[in-house]
Amino acid sequence: MLRISRPTVRKWLSRYQRYGLKDVESQSRRPHNSPFQKINPDIEQLIVELRSRRNLGAIGVKNELFRHNELSISLKTIHKVLHQYDFQPIETTKDFIRYERAIPGKRIQMNTSKIAPGINLQPLMTVEE
Repeated sequence: MLRISRPTVRKWLSRYQRYGLKDVESQSRRPHNSPFQKINPDIEQLIVELRSRRNLGAIGVKNELFRHNELSISLKTIHKVLHQYDFQPIETTKDFIRYERAIPGKRIQMNTSKIAPGINLQPLMTVEE
């Protein structure tokens, strides 16, 4: 006994009769269209224009869309649209300012924080000249 329900056997038999042996296997249940998706061609065009005209990254595009068009779109969705249009990520190579002083430790600031309720660590050292 195979323990396969009759509706499943009927489904497999109809698939076999229509398409042959290769389409009897499981098929995707994903819908062919998504009527309630957030992105439409107009919004895609806005994202592409903001990226190409102002050279904004995904965060900048998200902020501009919310500020000017009151659209709240996730960063992942914006990345997906930019990737779809073959935009490369913006490289941000900022030079950092290295802490260097003539006398090491001349200017030190230490902040405190509470570890547990009622316990407050006092600063170990504060030097200002």
